[in-house]
This record gives sequence, structure tokens and C-alpha cells, in this order.
Amino acid sequence: MIKQNTIGRVYNQSEENTKNSLLLEFIDGEQFDKLLGKVTRGLFSLIVFVGIPYFIYVLWQFLLMN
Repeated sequence: MIKQNTIGRVYNQSEENTKNSLLLEFIDGEQFDKLLGKVTRGLFSLIVFVGIPYFIYVLWQFLLMN
């Protein structure tokens, strides 16, 4: 019983190390850089096409109230 638990634990640690190494490879790789580039471009576009016009609208409403 003890050997089975020990072997299972060692197997799980090995599997966990493999998952961690795959994650680190992905984060360190070129694909992650491309993904972050797309996210950054998307957020920038959102700010330019939604955030700035909304700010101008709010500013315009504020100026008209005074």
C-alpha cells in the first residue's frame, strides 16, 4: 500500500512538472508574444473607438449644462 501511494505521488509530481514546463514554454515562446500583441491592439482599439468618443460626449454634456 505504501509503495502504491509513493509511486502514485511520484507520478503525479512528474505529470505536474511536465504541465509546468509546458506552461513555461508557452509563456516564453513566440506564440504568447503574438497573443499579447493581439490583446494589446484590441484594447487600444477599444479605447480609441469607444473610450475617447464617450469621454468627448461626457465632456460636451458637462459643458452644455453650465
